[in-house]
Amino acid sequence: MSSLFFQRNEIEGLVPVWMWNNSLETLQVIDLLYNSFVGFDQHPNFLPWVRLKMFIFTNSQLRGRLPIPSHNTVVYDVSNNNVIGEIPPLICEVKSLRLLDLSSNNMSGTLPPCLGSLSNSLSVLNLKRNNFHGTMMDAFTHGSRLKTIDLSENRFHGQISKSLANCTNLEVLFLGDNSFDDVFPIWLEDLPELQVLILRSNKFHGAIEVSTNVHSTFPMLRIIDLSNNRFTGPLPDKYFQNWNAMKSSYLGKSPFMQLEVSLEVFVQRFPYSMTITNKGFKRDYPHIFGVFTAIDLSSNNFEGEIPRSLPKLSGLESLNLSNNHLTGFVHSYRSGT
Repeated sequence: MSSLFFQRNEIEGLVPVWMWNNSLETLQVIDLLYNSFVGFDQHPNFLPWVRLKMFIFTNSQLRGRLPIPSHNTVVYDVSNNNVIGEIPPLICEVKSLRLLDLSSNNMSGTLPPCLGSLSNSLSVLNLKRNNFHGTMMDAFTHGSRLKTIDLSENRFHGQISKSLANCTNLEVLFLGDNSFDDVFPIWLEDLPELQVLILRSNKFHGAIEVSTNVHSTFPMLRIIDLSNNRFTGPLPDKYFQNWNAMKSSYLGKSPFMQLEVSLEVFVQRFPYSMTITNKGFKRDYPHIFGVFTAIDLSSNNFEGEIPRSLPKLSGLESLNLSNNHLTGFVHSYRSGT
């Protein structure tokens, strides 16, 4: 047997013992999505399947510490469980990993410094909604393949790691709902593929400085959320002038459309999702890739007039400037008034 699919059942208790005794040398795919498994018999520190490439154990009741996958694993997803403890440094030795999703658990501790060394293999790193703390790892290396980083809803503090500048393939960066204390990371504007930047609900402060090389700033950016921080000064007019990806509607494909059964496509089309808050109401967008454009600068201390360049972002679907100190008129792109 090479593949085992038990997803979307109501199986409870421990993963059956027979799975340990069969196909240890052949099993490559295990999918236990949406069950009520609480763990494995004998509580292993290492998953025993030596050729395992895809391990999906999401939306279940898995308890205890994180087991280490085999060295051949490409997709390791144990999100939405009750896993506790720190990320074991031994996971950094799984050099084949393309997707690591530990989101929505009860994990804690600081991130192992070696985790950045996986950036040359990982495409997706999702640690959202845990209890991780400390500073952000400063070890993203040149040649990084990372496309998605989600560290939101944790307790990280300090400055954003400038080694993110090495992640030239990065498309999505979620750092919201932490305690980052920094100025606006202007150096992120040079990332050529960055489409989604979420920094909301942190301690970012100061005016948003814009570099002199405005013609190449955030060339692909479609969603930016800086809400609920401590930014001051005028709105970044020169950015609005050059955010060309927001100037027309882009009807891209959802990452789940035409899904093929292959590890490579699974990783490439990992679902980007986010939450937009508008006047106190949160709305979830489960598939944002290629289908949504938004700016949220609310609940800061921005001041001055609303720039005339803002209405030129004609592809914009959501704009929130509330709870600032802005003055003047909302200008019309057609009439200029």
